[in-house]
Amino acid sequence: MSGYRRDGHSGFHGKGRALDLFVHAVPNEQVFAACRQLRDVGCGYYPNSKFVHLDVRPYGTDRVLWIDDSEPGQPSRYLDGFPGVLEPGRAWIPG
Repeated sequence: MSGYRRDGHSGFHGKGRALDLFVHAVPNEQVFAACRQLRDVGCGYYPNSKFVHLDVRPYGTDRVLWIDDSEPGQPSRYLDGFPGVLEPGRAWIPG
């Protein structure tokens, strides 16, 4: 759905190291589960959106997982887990 973002993005999208992914006929929960098996990645699950975020991080950083249940176009609202997707206490929460 989205990859490299040139204008105003300094994060992984702005570096060409991220994508927001939708796989036809595959539930996002399964895409997120597959992302969680990879090394040195960031995996973001968005229950109110149509995609899963995946980014490639420097070698040896392992993985960062997050859940953002905000509505599209709203400020991020991070949770520490989500039923059936990620156990409580496993997700990264900023701050």
